[in-house]
Amino acid sequence: MKLLGRVFTFLLLAVTFAACSSDDDSTDGDGNIKPDVNVNDPVGTVSLSMMKGHDLNEGATYIGNSSIHIGNDYNFNGGYFISLGTVKGLGNVSYIPTTGWADMVSVRSGNGYVAYSYGTFYRIYVEKKLSGLQAA
Repeated sequence: MKLLGRVFTFLLLAVTFAACSSDDDSTDGDGNIKPDVNVNDPVGTVSLSMMKGHDLNEGATYIGNSSIHIGNDYNFNGGYFISLGTVKGLGNVSYIPTTGWADMVSVRSGNGYVAYSYGTFYRIYVEKKLSGLQAA
């Protein structure tokens, strides 16, 4: 009977530890979504094909009411930016970094960015470079 009691206690402990383990490996220790995890785009996501240029007169596309655009040098301009590096999609751009901001960053396919302009933060994911008639 003691053996049966010990086996039952062992099984109960095994179930307790399994029930308390984390099944969510999608976040890091800070609660930020890991860059290599597939995450749905946030509700309200808008896709935008952006044309490069020095300003609106040269055909540059601006994001919302900001001055954020892609310059002729293929850098984001018109605000403050931080690249989060390669991510799976916009859903992986899930936090606002406190350091590393620049007034210009290189636009790279597959990268996620946080941008700030005129009091508003923007999440940006660059899917691919458009060229020629693809942007029409």
